Amino acid sequence: ELRFSRQTIDGVGQAMTLVNGDRRISYANPAFRSVLGSPVQDLVGQRPSDLPFSEDAVFSPLPTPAPCTRQAQVRRPDGSLLPVLVSDRPYWHRGRLVGRLATITPLDLEPRSRLNDLSLN
Repeated sequence: ELRFSRQTIDGVGQAMTLVNGDRRISYANPAFRSVLGSPVQDLVGQRPSDLPFSEDAVFSPLPTPAPCTRQAQVRRPDGSLLPVLVSDRPYWHRGRLVGRLATITPLDLEPRSRLNDLSLN
């Protein structure tokens, strides 16, 4: 079951990460690389606050049981800023809050707009 879950999360195109109770990244899927421009293995063990997100992207405090969504920006290795939507929600294990699962969705609408234009023809 764990293997299936990991394969599923690794296969989605949306960047996902799990932040543990120590407020460190314990897992990040390969789509994170496309958003941050960093190898996934370099992300594990870091705190979200150490990543190149704008200050408004700071993940919700661990004790917060409610989901949270906000806009932020990621500074790419080339210095450009990528607008993103950060959504994080509690991650429960055996009735205990053990971390937060976050998805990071790029808000670069231009490529999607071009695809929509192509599909209309």
